[in-house]
Amino acid sequence: MPQVTGERRQAVSVTLEGSYDDWSVGELAKALGKQSDEIYFTKLAHNYQNVFDPTINFMAPRSADGKWIPRLDPKLDGGQGGRTISPRLTR
Repeated sequence: MPQVTGERRQAVSVTLEGSYDDWSVGELAKALGKQSDEIYFTKLAHNYQNVFDPTINFMAPRSADGKWIPRLDPKLDGGQGGRTISPRLTR
């Protein structure tokens, strides 16, 4: 997979996308009766847990050494999960 950006700032969204894709393939394998593929992809689907920070109850990025990025505010990070509604849009 090509590097997304120099800073890899999209690691959380890429991880979540991959986890959803893996879950979907696991469900397809289940429907097709391919148990070994179901087990494999269902296990991969749990990678989302690597980006869930329980201290803020939200998905968050980690630094290169695996530590959580401090003081993450989802409302300031620009992600869909944290945007506030602009007062001018509520009229």
